[in-house]
Amino acid sequence: EEEIAHMEEAESDSSSSSRSSSSSPELGFISEPDFEAAFGQDVAVKPSAFFGGGLGLFAAKAMKARDVVLAERPFLFMKGLDWVDVEEALDPKGKSWNIIKNSVDALSGKDKELFWTFGAAPLYGEQATAQGIVWTNMIDTDPDQEVGGSMFRLTCRLNHSCAPNVTWKYHRASNALLTVALEDLEAGTE
Repeated sequence: EEEIAHMEEAESDSSSSSRSSSSSPELGFISEPDFEAAFGQDVAVKPSAFFGGGLGLFAAKAMKARDVVLAERPFLFMKGLDWVDVEEALDPKGKSWNIIKNSVDALSGKDKELFWTFGAAPLYGEQATAQGIVWTNMIDTDPDQEVGGSMFRLTCRLNHSCAPNVTWKYHRASNALLTVALEDLEAGTE
């Protein structure tokens, strides 16, 4: 809980709780995200009740379909990172290995410390490596562009769902990943 609170403080200095959901030509239906409210009173992060545990993002108040539930900018961005198989991902001579190494090495102290708190899937080895952490947690932020992938303090920790009630939208103008409600959500809904 302390780590989550630290992530929330790092993302926003405000506790404002309203977010706009008016129309925007760039996103089709979402306006410029309100980062001041990104970690306001609209959501709570706590352990998930779903199989496998992990963290869940819960609606702290009722929300309508198309509401921006969470807006988050990446703490790590890797340009030119192509999807590769496991063998290539772990090859120190490979392009992706070097992009990840250089990107992680360039992180500030706090962001580097945060990065190493993420886990890696066992198929990337018994000991966590930067490459394993990235390939396990990275989100392809703009698949229509050749920009690579990003890692987010909170979004990369959330559980996967085969029947999601939210979706992600990349907002290129603000370099943000928006978590948007696909349906009306009651307070307390994960």
